[in-house]
Amino acid sequence: MKILFIASLAINPITFSDIFNTLRSSSLTDEGVKCTKRLDKLEVSYKSLGNITDNKCVIKNAVVIKNFPNTKLSSPITVSCSMAEKLEDYFSSINADTVDHLGSYNCRTISNSRVISEHSYGEALDISGINGKSVQKNWNDKDKPFKTAVEKACSIFSNVLTPDTDRAHYNHIHIDNGISFGSLNCFHM
Repeated sequence: MKILFIASLAINPITFSDIFNTLRSSSLTDEGVKCTKRLDKLEVSYKSLGNITDNKCVIKNAVVIKNFPNTKLSSPITVSCSMAEKLEDYFSSINADTVDHLGSYNCRTISNSRVISEHSYGEALDISGINGKSVQKNWNDKDKPFKTAVEKACSIFSNVLTPDTDRAHYNHIHIDNGISFGSLNCFHM
């Protein structure tokens, strides 16, 4: 039996991404009705989808949100209920009347890796604009229109990636509830 296991490892070696993906998906929580009751109390208009499983992608307690009470979204998003709660808190705290985004749920890996993206768990959102200001066009404006938004995101979400992080984020702010490795995952301006 041991020889068979070792032989299978030689043929299919276990990688960091295999271990990480397994641990990450097993760490997702589902508060079910408790979470959706909190959304009701926050007056978030949502449609509950239950748990979604698509290959290796899983959203626990998925919800579709068209808009938040005080924030109009450019299009509906599908996220976990816990992510929806954090987004409502975040948008309220930065007085976001409108939010343009590039998407939320998307079953895929992180670019150039085998690690499953937080978008695959409904735990991420890519914001391209807030209150009429475009991340791509206005990121380097003298009045730093996104400074407060990024600082607040760093206090609410596990990971925040911006145009200052890398070229892949040249046109958006990525926020997620993934596994955090401390302040290294929050890139300030």
